[in-house]
Amino acid sequence: QGAFNSGKVTSSKGEVTDFPSTRMARFRPDGSFFEPTSVGPCNIWGLVLTGEGEAFIQEANDYGYPVMPFHEYALYPGCADRLAKSYQPPFPVQAPDFKMGGTGLSGLALSDVGVWPKGYDGVMYVANPITSKVNAIRQHREGSGCRLEKLDDFISCDDPFFRPIAMTMGPDGCLYVIDWYNKIISHNEVARNHPDRDKQSGRIWRIKPKGFVPQVVPDYTKLSSADLVARLGSKVTADAHLAWQTLADRRTEAATSAALAAIVEDGSASAARRIQALWVLAEYGHKLGPIAERLLADPNRNVRREAVNALRHFGVWSPHFEALAALSADPDAEVRAAAIKALGEASVKHPAALGVMMRFAGPSLEGPVAPDRRGKPIKV
Repeated sequence: QGAFNSGKVTSSKGEVTDFPSTRMARFRPDGSFFEPTSVGPCNIWGLVLTGEGEAFIQEANDYGYPVMPFHEYALYPGCADRLAKSYQPPFPVQAPDFKMGGTGLSGLALSDVGVWPKGYDGVMYVANPITSKVNAIRQHREGSGCRLEKLDDFISCDDPFFRPIAMTMGPDGCLYVIDWYNKIISHNEVARNHPDRDKQSGRIWRIKPKGFVPQVVPDYTKLSSADLVARLGSKVTADAHLAWQTLADRRTEAATSAALAAIVEDGSASAARRIQALWVLAEYGHKLGPIAERLLADPNRNVRREAVNALRHFGVWSPHFEALAALSADPDAEVRAAAIKALGEASVKHPAALGVMMRFAGPSLEGPVAPDRRGKPIKV
């Protein structure tokens, strides 16, 4: 909702939750649970989920957050800073060295590695309707975060009506861009009934490399479970997501569950394939405790994080406490954060989890530091 809006959400149980200003929340489809999970960002229009479970969002305004990790309970500076907790650190600026131009960044798409040609694969594309461009950013992994590099614009157009407002990578491996195709795109530029406000035009562009043959897109609901399992970890990420989500919608089958469990334990399989198999087993209600605990020692940080999330999904309890406590020394901040969240939720029913969680409270750090949105140095 808008920066100046304030609402109340009533659950199916009659519980009322305040929901002021711009922020994100999580809820159960049956309406029984609703919880705000962030302060900010100001305008939230882009979302990317990788095959390994990393999630990225963006801030529409040019505050230095054209793409940033999506973390629960984070303070994303912008419109709702007044709602921050006193102990809540602001999210560090992700792009301190460049600006995107405009105040309406409105879509993200991450091109598939090994599908698009070198130089264009593994790139985060950013819809920028203000400048009539699709910008490009490469993320360089540094520790638990990323350093952003602004590349040459991917698309520019001399037609001022070209307004890319949303993007996604399709299951065929192509990039799809929604073009609002409108001369006027701001709600406060001119009157609402101005004759130049186009309420009818719009286009969807499909973009692919020269010579690229798009992958055939099946009706996933008609594929066998074995065929869907084979698509887990597909280099075309949208294909893999549709495969595991279709499997998750089906009733569990003993043969399918066995195949998925084998994939999760197969260290030679790609991390994406193993993680997606884990997600399906979680949706099936499979008892994942022993498997997830073994994955906590995996060399891939995304596998470790999703193993913690699998335990959290079912409700962490005392047999898992010591396994999670060992993650207090994990080198990756996202893995440690996932463990803290899992233990924090467990402490509601199991007070002993609180003591385990306190093992993650290390001494105050001297660094590293990075600027916040206003240039103030903050520890990161």
